[in-house]
Amino acid sequence: MLKIKLALAALSLVASATLANATDVTLWVRTSSGAVLQGLADHYNASHSDKIVVTQITAEQMVPKLGAAIAGGAAPDGAVLDLIYLPTFAAAEGLEDISEFVKSRPYAASMSPSHIRLATYDDKIYGVPALPDASIIAYNTDLFEKAGLDRNKAPASLEEIATAAKKITALGNETYGFYFVANSGSWLIYDFLPHLWAAGAVTVTMVPCIILFLLLQRYYVRGLTAGAVK
Repeated sequence: MLKIKLALAALSLVASATLANATDVTLWVRTSSGAVLQGLADHYNASHSDKIVVTQITAEQMVPKLGAAIAGGAAPDGAVLDLIYLPTFAAAEGLEDISEFVKSRPYAASMSPSHIRLATYDDKIYGVPALPDASIIAYNTDLFEKAGLDRNKAPASLEEIATAAKKITALGNETYGFYFVANSGSWLIYDFLPHLWAAGAVTVTMVPCIILFLLLQRYYVRGLTAGAVK
């Protein structure tokens, strides 16, 4: 439990009392966020005798490697992974209950409630937010102006995005009004799907993928997106 606390303290840059005997804490992180988390670890290590040893693992390999390590009794002291997998590891009794420690933090009330909820299984907390992010859709103000749109007014709905995309595509010269990363499953599910929910769409497990594919394919057929997003 001590090592888990030290790992969490390092992630949140919380100062802790230096122990009489220095401890090395192993922390597995995904390569996509490795640079940031290594920087946090370096910051912590610079002022503590206890050291955080970061190991970067390819995102696709994190879950199977962590599962194998837990099963083989060689798991790291802490791991930063996709929050959707946490309940699975908790249900398999592969994680340590840190409820008391988390609730005792002076900043406990400031932690992202959604992330804490997903890190909770059977009323026990098994993790804390590390690198929460937000998904956005950016728009090109110059293209808006060229298409006769208000460059200072971003689209506020999917309908407005489609309308603006049509006008921008009409500019010609291989200019397209909308672009998305179609070959990225994580983008389609974690980034674009929430926009459908925000627009009031009702989705069902598995069905969203089909609906999303058909929706974006429609934009391709209409010429609003480039061929690279097929």
